[in-house]
Amino acid sequence: MTALNETTKHLSLRELLFWCLAGSGLILFCYLPGLGELMLTREEPRRVLIAQTMIDTGNYQVPELLGASYTAKPPLFNQLIAVSTLALHPQDHQVSEFSARLPSVLGVILLFCLLMAACRHFLSRPALFFVAMGLILSPEIFFKGILSEIDLIFAALVSGSLWWWYALQLEGPARWRTWLFPMLLMSLAFLSKREPALLFFYTGVISMLAWQGRLGLLLRAPHLLGLTLSAGLIALAYWPIINHMGWQGFVDDTLFEASDLGGQFSLVNVLTQSIRYPIEILLGFFPFSLAIVLIFKADLRRHVFSKAHPHVIFATWTILLSLPVYLWP
Repeated sequence: MTALNETTKHLSLRELLFWCLAGSGLILFCYLPGLGELMLTREEPRRVLIAQTMIDTGNYQVPELLGASYTAKPPLFNQLIAVSTLALHPQDHQVSEFSARLPSVLGVILLFCLLMAACRHFLSRPALFFVAMGLILSPEIFFKGILSEIDLIFAALVSGSLWWWYALQLEGPARWRTWLFPMLLMSLAFLSKREPALLFFYTGVISMLAWQGRLGLLLRAPHLLGLTLSAGLIALAYWPIINHMGWQGFVDDTLFEASDLGGQFSLVNVLTQSIRYPIEILLGFFPFSLAIVLIFKADLRRHVFSKAHPHVIFATWTILLSLPVYLWP
């Protein structure tokens, strides 16, 4: 608790509110112009068709694509497109490029606000400013933020779940609120992109608890309650889909998706991706990624590990243990 009290002085709640409002305004200024001018591309037509079917049929619980149930991805992102369309086009209820992409822009805002609110506990103002600009202005974030794809909503919910858990566990990892809000975010992330949400959350949490020698907290009531509530929320969202398809149909469809993914495995592709992906990350977050060269300064390394050692450990293990997901071709 002492360490937390020493760091929260970096940014007050009033300053945090100002940062969130100013950052959200900058995101809207940068991302909204031309949002409806580009033709749909990549996975966007699929998302639009599913959302439009939801609106036309009035069934927002069971996603359908061309008359068939669609379970490759959970319904959350399609539901957000439908809500965006109903709000922006109340007359004809037709999904437009703008209404389809607006949830991604809101995902950037959510990512920004969640991380600023969590990281204010242990980052200084200059470090927060660097993170803020990196989130808003990096090419990769901007590219994903103007497309009707799941990535930004998923990134916001997963990152929020991890860093809010980390920030709250500084107050006491056995407390109820340490687990409930982060695991709510994790369950919503599951409803946007399924199993990777669980993988990313628990790799970060388990690695940190193992380093602290506190793995037993996973068997304590606060975590078990959070896990139960998360499972209940996911089951509540999936029950209409299972009821519509039947258990056997749902299981068969899920196994088909898993086997289809596994059939794409190639050792050559994994090795190629292992070389290509780090380069893509550096380019995707340029020029902010240039800060990585500072790791070669011995005095800076000593300062970082003396002042922010647990934060670096948590971030490093979370990234390294999650990396295999992205190296899978």
